[in-house]
Amino acid sequence: MMRIGMWMLRNDGTDIPDTVATALFDSYETQSAYSQLIIDVEYRNEFDPEILNIMAVSSHPDNPVAESVLYIDKIELDYNTGIISNYNSELSVFPCPGINYISLNKIFINCKYQIFDVQGKKTTEGIFVDLIDISNLDLGTYFISVEYKGLLHTQKFIKQ
Repeated sequence: MMRIGMWMLRNDGTDIPDTVATALFDSYETQSAYSQLIIDVEYRNEFDPEILNIMAVSSHPDNPVAESVLYIDKIELDYNTGIISNYNSELSVFPCPGINYISLNKIFINCKYQIFDVQGKKTTEGIFVDLIDISNLDLGTYFISVEYKGLLHTQKFIKQ
């Protein structure tokens, strides 16, 4: 038996953080070879998590087995922001962090852009000419996606 649990939390200003999401996986089978494990996360509210805790136990936590072993060689967190990314893009956002305006590489002049918050909600769109007004955005992290030559180029930026 082994157990893997995950808690996504947020600091709400109290001594005990709020639980945003949880995941728990129990296996009662002995494994002798590597196997991929996918655990679905159950969200409890719409808050953004700030803290991630992962616990892995090589035997049942209520009845531990001496000298049991659990090997974990890779942990990946896969999430959907609703944004298609092209990490090989030439897109640069400056200044970053931006206060009232941001700009892009000149190669993207006259290209359509969209700005998304971290939940994937579109906040702004337009055609890039010189400067992009971000003064109406709340402070935080955003993604800008620009369509250029049939490809969608995406870059993260911070509004300060």
